[in-house]
Amino acid sequence: MSRFPLPRRCLAAMAAAVSSMGVVTPALSAERVRFQFGQFGRSVAVASLVEFSRSGRVNADLHPTFRHLKPAAQQELRMALTQPVPVEVTSVDTFLSTALGKSSLQQLVKVLDQPAAIATPALSSALRLTAAQNGKLRFIDLLE
Repeated sequence: MSRFPLPRRCLAAMAAAVSSMGVVTPALSAERVRFQFGQFGRSVAVASLVEFSRSGRVNADLHPTFRHLKPAAQQELRMALTQPVPVEVTSVDTFLSTALGKSSLQQLVKVLDQPAAIATPALSSALRLTAAQNGKLRFIDLLE
């Protein structure tokens, strides 16, 4: 059994969720993310993703992107956004200080396509803060 099973599973689930959407990059502000599918991209509001994750409703902002996803894929995405992974902040801290944790964080930062000097500490802090506040991690919480 792994010494850090929950945080690794959480990061793997978040990375899988992001990878399944294509490349996601923060757009002009923190209120939007950009889905990149090869040379084609679309920006959507984080609020629309939050609404989708809570209700399953695909609003007008999400429709142009989600129309390419089968209903089963949309539900998988919804589950990936909302699936809580119970963690303790000390486990997150310990995991992020290991080589595997640092590598996982670097992979998530690459997916976010932001300068590592900015995104790495921001994502690390978001992971720790979310774990400290909720005792669980959900990908949608990190986007909010």
